Amino acid sequence: MKAIFVLFLSLFLFTCCSSVDPVVNRIQNVKTETASQNRHIKITADKEDYPLQIGATFSVNGDKNFENSIEGHTKINSKGFFEIDTIQFVGPESFTFTETEGINDFFFNGDNFSVEYPDYEFGLELDLAVTKFAAFSFGANFYQFSDKSYIGNSFGLGIFKEHNDWGIRFDVGLDIRHSQSIANFVAHQQNFDNGKRDGIFYQIKKSESYLDRYLSLTINTNRDWLLNLFLSYSLGTKTFYDFTVNRNDIVYDNFGNLSILNQIELGDFEYNQVYNSFAFGMYHNVVDFGRVVFGVRYNTLYDAEKKMNGINTFIQYDFLF
Repeated sequence: MKAIFVLFLSLFLFTCCSSVDPVVNRIQNVKTETASQNRHIKITADKEDYPLQIGATFSVNGDKNFENSIEGHTKINSKGFFEIDTIQFVGPESFTFTETEGINDFFFNGDNFSVEYPDYEFGLELDLAVTKFAAFSFGANFYQFSDKSYIGNSFGLGIFKEHNDWGIRFDVGLDIRHSQSIANFVAHQQNFDNGKRDGIFYQIKKSESYLDRYLSLTINTNRDWLLNLFLSYSLGTKTFYDFTVNRNDIVYDNFGNLSILNQIELGDFEYNQVYNSFAFGMYHNVVDFGRVVFGVRYNTLYDAEKKMNGINTFIQYDFLF
């Protein structure tokens, strides 16, 4: 009996002495620059005579800036912002602070995610028919942000059927697109002590490429017309950011041995969406040279809290071999 009492007493003392107020890590806002969901239009016509097609596409993004709401923001005051005091700067974009209880009691309902697409994008794609009904495609996209150029890639498998006066094609594949993000975080103690709690504001910058998936269906006429028609639909995933916060990301030595820094609950932060893309337009066959394709594309994100729809125009030229 005495041994059991000592055991329970030890457990009680251990629990009381080892309890540490956890530190909550919250993402305040993110700004991302990334490529759009544009892709090459795959026309099904004369595939048996020209099994190899090399195409070049130039797209102009008419709508390139969007805002949306993401989860994780701290509560705010009655004026709509996160109110803190006793600020001590410890880096160009980092500082410690003290928060007073009873002030930030309202949920944040604004936009704290912004995305910017490039003004224009240029793409190249090689499409090779390996049978009478299947083809492999390999593509590259070129785009620019802040005087820096990036290259994305795509790989796909297409199944097509060509009729006398129309064609249809279904594609499945992978996209690799680059994104660069700036994320602002707040890490604070979960509970208040005597009406106060400590916190840290810090910023993380990430520049990474992400792998996404897509499906597409394209139907086109194939008649002896000056201009033929096409309609294309794509469904896929879009990763805007996906990174893990490490203590090495908080680079400022001025934090020293702050206990709150060592208690931060690090984790993964990501933002993915499903997109729908509709493209329609016309194409003209250039005898013995290829075809020119031009049209309009409408992109929309399926799961977005706030609609992020964009329209762009494009022109494409396919060399046939």
